[in-house]
Amino acid sequence: MAQGQDAGDSTRRYGTIEGVFVPTLLTILGVILFLRTGWLVGNAGLAGSVGIILLAFMITGFTALSLASISTNVTPEAGGAYALVARSFGVEAGGAVGMPLYLSQSLVVVLYVFGFRDGWLAIFPSHPPLAIDVAMVTLLVTIVLMSTKAAFRTQFVILGIVAVSLGSMAVAAFTEPWIHTPPTFGEFPGAPEDGFPGTDVWVVFAVFFPATTGIMAGLNMSGELRDARRSILRGTLAAVAVSLVIYLAVAVWLAFAATTSELASNYFAIVDLSAWPPAVLAGLLAATFSSALASLVGAPRILQALAAHRVTPAASWLTARDGRDEPRHALIVTIVIVGAAVLLRDLNAIAPVITLIFLITYGAINLAVLAETVVDLPSYRPTFRVHWIVPLLGAIGCIGTMFVIDAWFTLIAVVAGGAVLAWLARRDLARPVTDIRGAMLVALAQWATRTARRTPTSDERIWSPHLLVPVRDQEDLERARRWLPRLALAGEPVRLVAIDADEIDGSLDDDVVALREQLEEDGLDPSTTRVEAAQAERGPAVALLATGDEDDPHAANVLLAGFPEHPEQDAPTRLLLRQAFEMDVGVVLVPPGPPRVAATEDQEEEAEAAAPVIALWLRGQGPHWYVGDHLPHSDLALLLAYRLVRSWDAELTLVTAVRRAQDVEPAEDYLGEVAEIARLPGPPEIHVIEHPFSQALEHAPPASLHVLALSTQVDFHWLREIREHLDAPCLFVRDSGIENAFA
Repeated sequence: MAQGQDAGDSTRRYGTIEGVFVPTLLTILGVILFLRTGWLVGNAGLAGSVGIILLAFMITGFTALSLASISTNVTPEAGGAYALVARSFGVEAGGAVGMPLYLSQSLVVVLYVFGFRDGWLAIFPSHPPLAIDVAMVTLLVTIVLMSTKAAFRTQFVILGIVAVSLGSMAVAAFTEPWIHTPPTFGEFPGAPEDGFPGTDVWVVFAVFFPATTGIMAGLNMSGELRDARRSILRGTLAAVAVSLVIYLAVAVWLAFAATTSELASNYFAIVDLSAWPPAVLAGLLAATFSSALASLVGAPRILQALAAHRVTPAASWLTARDGRDEPRHALIVTIVIVGAAVLLRDLNAIAPVITLIFLITYGAINLAVLAETVVDLPSYRPTFRVHWIVPLLGAIGCIGTMFVIDAWFTLIAVVAGGAVLAWLARRDLARPVTDIRGAMLVALAQWATRTARRTPTSDERIWSPHLLVPVRDQEDLERARRWLPRLALAGEPVRLVAIDADEIDGSLDDDVVALREQLEEDGLDPSTTRVEAAQAERGPAVALLATGDEDDPHAANVLLAGFPEHPEQDAPTRLLLRQAFEMDVGVVLVPPGPPRVAATEDQEEEAEAAAPVIALWLRGQGPHWYVGDHLPHSDLALLLAYRLVRSWDAELTLVTAVRRAQDVEPAEDYLGEVAEIARLPGPPEIHVIEHPFSQALEHAPPASLHVLALSTQVDFHWLREIREHLDAPCLFVRDSGIENAFA
């Protein structure tokens, strides 16, 4: 948690009205309402201005709904929108959004200062403009330095003044005749200070849109609200609804009260047309002052939250708070930025920049809510839930509007944001807040797996071994330690299942954990599970039943089990094979010892410098030797042999036995075609033995390991005889029916 946020309830001191509704409403009903609504109507006409207002409030409304929804799921932390984005996409993405958000929140102070200056000059035209700006900034800073509480106390007085000014407009609207017929759409002449050079709808929209950015006022104070979830929801939505009605009413009144040329050329038309002009001027001064005050209070808190997560330089200095728990150092930086921006001197010039930066922030908020809604984790339980279409439309509106306003600025902003994101990612920041990036990837993997399973023949294309390894004793543990690094490739899942039988005391737990850590170091993706079995020999079958889940992208599809060395182990192994086949899981029966590098003891010295050899035995397909669309009972055996060749850097030999001499050449052609269709490396050596299988074992080629496929009916006595005849360890492999070596 950020420094200064865990000081107890002392920092949570504002309610819905004073902490969210009033500052949000006053920020929205600011300089744009008093000085640019008439200019908006004069440029766009009645329908055009109403359309611009509705579009701006639609984007803001969708964002406000998203904001309200996500704020009811978690207790919003200090930092406002930055904290919300960081919780969804990580601190790095939050920082990439939070830095421009902080800058725009600082620049919007200047926007309101310029509006205040224009209102002041209407009363005292002889006063120097720069002196007015400096005096107002000084007064704002003085109030904020006194305390945030003092700043909030002034807003109720300001709200009263704004209400009186709105009353003056309402009196004029109901008492003065509406004598003008406004055009449906205006001619967009532009601004008077530029000599009316002409403009377009998106420039006018960009000037107007900062009016709707007030929804951030309450969110910026999220770390200091008594009940942030309830306050942000109620206060923000109420302020947006009230202000939308006021803007539409004022625009319609102005459209009928004056000509479009008068409105476009006179920023103070709303003052001149009201019933009591001094009240409207007072409302302009009060609203712009209040908006500037709210933004100056909120901006340092965004910077302080960024610094608390080490996103900014000089983080330790910026996180410091004074004795009244105010972010004093962050405020100093904000004052410097505001002072420098005052030199821009032009409200119309700064408004589009603020618009684009806020659109970036709004888009990020909508994308965060969209991600939370689509992933729909159990932890996402907002008390105010919106349909996923709401944040989607909000994000599309923000991104689309940015491009039509200024495509180049948008591209530059995207590149700059990407650069900041990459810079923050390289800094390996701590994760003080949990995010859903990992959960999004898991959900995507689960969705992709379910979709793939519903696609015809898709399992053959996406198959890769996910090994399940039951561990009953030290022998199983040693077998897993020897064979898993050879059978599984980097990044593949391996599930170790500790068997807790009646006669087992559970002492293997530490050894299983140690094996998991070793496999992680080898680059695998291991996990551990414990299951209980009435008898140890039945443990692998119980483990198979307990861990099977076809919707799990990491569900086991290959069981690694020990070969039955003694006849009393045949029955449990036969049960295991039957259950595995019913669950579409392949089985690999592994010998107790490791594979041998040398082919024979006599060849041990020569084999030290030679590559290991994997001998894959394939069943004869005579008399026709037809290569079909898969290998009968041998697909998994071939796929695992191929993996052993890769992981062991070995050579592959394909072996089969024939009874007749005339079958030797067709068998060689068959094995060669299998190697080509299965894309085996090498090409592999081909070895056809002209003997029945029982005699062919005595003529087997030298190998470090033999891989043999099992059919449906298994004779374990015969398998033990095969092992005795071959001069190297054997893997016996049974297909699940899903694998296809030719896919």
